[in-house]
Amino acid sequence: RLLKKKGHQDITVMLRGGTYPIKNTLIFGPEDSGMDGHPIVWKAYDGEQPVLSGGIEVGNWQKGSDGIWQAKLDRAEKLRQLVVNDLPATLSRYKKTVKGQGGFGKISINGDEPWASRKGEEFDGLLINKSDFPEIMRPADLEVRTQTTWTTSQICVRDIQTDGNKWVLLFNQPFGAISRSCGSGTRFSVNSDCSFFNAREFLSEPGEFYFDRIGKILYYKPRDGEDMTTAKVVAPHLESFIKIQGKDLRNHASEIQFYGLTFSCTAWQMMHVGDSYGACSCQANCFSVKYGAENWHDDFYQSTDLPSAAVEVNSADHIVRSEEHTSELQSHHDL
Repeated sequence: RLLKKKGHQDITVMLRGGTYPIKNTLIFGPEDSGMDGHPIVWKAYDGEQPVLSGGIEVGNWQKGSDGIWQAKLDRAEKLRQLVVNDLPATLSRYKKTVKGQGGFGKISINGDEPWASRKGEEFDGLLINKSDFPEIMRPADLEVRTQTTWTTSQICVRDIQTDGNKWVLLFNQPFGAISRSCGSGTRFSVNSDCSFFNAREFLSEPGEFYFDRIGKILYYKPRDGEDMTTAKVVAPHLESFIKIQGKDLRNHASEIQFYGLTFSCTAWQMMHVGDSYGACSCQANCFSVKYGAENWHDDFYQSTDLPSAAVEVNSADHIVRSEEHTSELQSHHDL
């Protein structure tokens, strides 16, 4: 930006080889644009490979019981992605599906909440048989997924209570209510088969992980051939590496080029509404973020949004990315 103010037109920024941990999203606006056919170029230094990493390396692994290793990780948020030796690991999963036994309780929606466009009343939780499901040490980490007509819905649990011979899984709100307002075959179902994720009790297969947010301990079961004393383990935290965004339709970001840069290890915490997270998709990569019309087409798509991306471009033109020098763009967006 200083070079531009001094009148320089041909500006190239070269990154030397190595890994650059990125803590915050890099924002490129109109003030970072090239001018009059003179692009601003960000590129790898000749013959070298710079890697921009959106994660934090985790080391000092200790072997525990049942072939599961553990390490300290100072983090407050859930960990939904993990990369071990450049391969994505999988979130711990209950190894069988469980039939939902209906809804529990009620949550009332006034219609004037920032996340709602109409009044309504929805279930506050899900019932399942105790005989089908183990007791969970950290219920607030648990996530539940259902398959609907068109798509899947995944929401978070805030607590687990008991009701006779059934467990009551209370939804994280308001996303629990939002997931129930969707129509057209996308509504979270309380009577269908459910899949469960993210509990220490589920961790049993190689390549699975679980992060205990209270104890700040990351658990992982190695795959064949993985030596945890030397493995490179990265916990992604950054959802978007770069956002190229103009001010409006007239004042664009433009003439910015990227060559030979590798973006590695992105995260996705699912859609964030109020104090809750979830992923209730509708169609064409749209996710519900508001308690709205049952037919999501009727409200002109004001109840949906797009998930974050590793690279986002808005109100921009003449943006170029080339794989010259390197050949990899890695992104680990996974439920």
